[in-house]
Amino acid sequence: PNYKMMKLSVLLVAAVWVHSTHCRRLSDDLDNDILGNPVGVGLGMISGRQRDWIRISQSPPQIVSRPLGSRIELECEAMGSPAPVMQWLKGNTPLTENESFETNAINDNPSHGIAKAKSRLVINSALTIHEGTFTCLAESGSQIASTKTELYVVRGGTSPRNFTQLLASEMLAARSPARIVLFNTIYLDNIGSDIALPCRAVGNP
Repeated sequence: PNYKMMKLSVLLVAAVWVHSTHCRRLSDDLDNDILGNPVGVGLGMISGRQRDWIRISQSPPQIVSRPLGSRIELECEAMGSPAPVMQWLKGNTPLTENESFETNAINDNPSHGIAKAKSRLVINSALTIHEGTFTCLAESGSQIASTKTELYVVRGGTSPRNFTQLLASEMLAARSPARIVLFNTIYLDNIGSDIALPCRAVGNP
């Protein structure tokens, strides 16, 4: 009987050790998955040990060439935790400081869950002053990701027109359809959390 009890005790200790090791590996795998594959939800989010991370999931073209006066849209998508804050820059200047652009979408009310956000930069009528390097900047907590686009505006064969002439010909005042420029396509958070879903649009009128 003593031999059987000793054997049973050894088996129980071994079973507990195997179970503990398996659970620890499972926890590590889930935490690694949330970093390597952000679509999943790992233990870091559920237990409150949230880690900041961000990645660009969809970039605009690296080079865009459009005729003078054409409508241009640059679309950028980022996924991260906390929910990404996004904005566009021309060179090193945020476009909110440049009134020649129709819109620059910024999510200035970020939430703490995992989100995939999409931002569109709209240029209603391309001018030569719009040429340059555009940067889509996405920020989640302490992490930052970015992607760049070179924009070229092609002059036509006729005599070039300046900004005043384009405005006089109502090219800049032309009607444009409504367009949503900032929204979340995916959002994950804990039950009971307060969330804010951004949605911004542009159009004329």
